[in-house]
Amino acid sequence: MRKWMPTLVLVIIFAAGVVYASSHNFFRESDPVPQKLLAVQRDTLSEIRIEQTGGEAVELLKQNGEWAMKLPQAYPLNSYAVDHWFNALEAATAEEVIEEQPQDIGKYGIDGENGWSITITENDGTTHKLAVGIQLPSGASSYAQLDSGPVISVSQDSLSGMLLSVSALTDTTPFEWDKDHLSVMEWEGTAFSWVLQRGKSGTDWTLNGKKINEEDALSLSDKLINTATAEQLRSALELKNESNRFTLTVTLNEVTDPQVYQGWVTPDQSDTVWIIPPESNWAYMVPVAEVEEIEQAAESVKPVESESGK
Repeated sequence: MRKWMPTLVLVIIFAAGVVYASSHNFFRESDPVPQKLLAVQRDTLSEIRIEQTGGEAVELLKQNGEWAMKLPQAYPLNSYAVDHWFNALEAATAEEVIEEQPQDIGKYGIDGENGWSITITENDGTTHKLAVGIQLPSGASSYAQLDSGPVISVSQDSLSGMLLSVSALTDTTPFEWDKDHLSVMEWEGTAFSWVLQRGKSGTDWTLNGKKINEEDALSLSDKLINTATAEQLRSALELKNESNRFTLTVTLNEVTDPQVYQGWVTPDQSDTVWIIPPESNWAYMVPVAEVEEIEQAAESVKPVESESGK
């Protein structure tokens, strides 16, 4: 019996090791790591085209290191949306392979009636096309094909950040400045006129010569900056027989040239104001009601009472 003791001990140790390893998943195959959809960096790209089958294509082109919209028009680009697009592209992964060598991509909705495609061009001329089809039954992913490769699944979260429309990529805000550098803002309107000015201390403000709280001054600036159009931009050259609704002159740091924004009303759209930013070829449409809100916001600002007036 003694001569079998070492062997028995080894068997017991081995069995205990197997049980321990099993309980800690040492023998279980690890889940496959999702593969990056496209191993490209934003600095290596020169052109992007996003298109829905049968719909309007949006095309971005890098010029002198800066991205600009080429199609459908040279609309001003929303830089935040472009950054969001690149972040989504760089983070996108191919979740699983659905069919290695697809014979009929039509059954996946790829290149179908409601399909989408993203074509990117690298600096050396290399192109990649991601064709997106219908959703999987789970609804969390869609079928897709990169170039002529296998049919894969890509999460809706990734795709929603990449399949952006023209309106999503267009800068829809006509007013833009750094409020930390704002010195003077002068509004000349048909109904109201006012002048907002920052004092030498940088934190004291006056409206029409009366002292106001800094919070009220910056709130008025924000109201303008946050104004946005919900409509497609229009060429400023198309405006005919318009009448001036307001002129906004913005001066930054007291030494820069003033920026002049013009608001125009056309005879056929009296309830709409077309805003043209300084040195811009585009007009942004906003309802007259929004312009009136801006004017009334300035009118409603209460001056700070002086010590002697208390």
